[in-house]
Amino acid sequence: MRERLNCILPAFALCAVACSLGTAKDAPEAQGANAGSPSVPAPPPVPSPDPVPSPSRAPSEGAGSSDPVAVSLLELIATPERFKGRWVRLMGFAVLEFEGNAVYLHEEDYLHSLTRNALWLDDRDIALAQPNGPGYAIIEGQFDPDVHGHLDLFSGGLVHVQRLSPWADIPRQKGSGEPAPARLP
Repeated sequence: MRERLNCILPAFALCAVACSLGTAKDAPEAQGANAGSPSVPAPPPVPSPDPVPSPSRAPSEGAGSSDPVAVSLLELIATPERFKGRWVRLMGFAVLEFEGNAVYLHEEDYLHSLTRNALWLDDRDIALAQPNGPGYAIIEGQFDPDVHGHLDLFSGGLVHVQRLSPWADIPRQKGSGEPAPARLP
């Protein structure tokens, strides 16, 4: 066994020395303190995402760059830095209740108090009533990932809410994407 290792180790060491010599003489950054060690080229720089400008006006003050961006609740929770300060439009299960104004990913998240799957709805800006109780809704507002609501339970918040409209529930047939046929009285 020891004889096998003696044969393998010199071949490995020879290969390592040859590789380091070839790299050291070819790479100018390998000169100096790291002259005897192998040089590993630095990875190319990763381009940073374009910074998202914060809007300076409410969407009702005009069209253009301040129009709400259609996003999913998942995008806001997963990548909050991309949407910080942006006016957004999203759909989710909206609930307006004492110390619990929020939009959840699903109704089940609300029923099981999974607040990390939700965004706080700032009640200072909600002048809109929810006539039929909790339900799916379209919501437009300014996203702020640093607003976490009551007891910091939520993953972010929507401030300056401009729209909170119930979403029309269209029943679907099981197994198909088609709407259910209308029922006759």
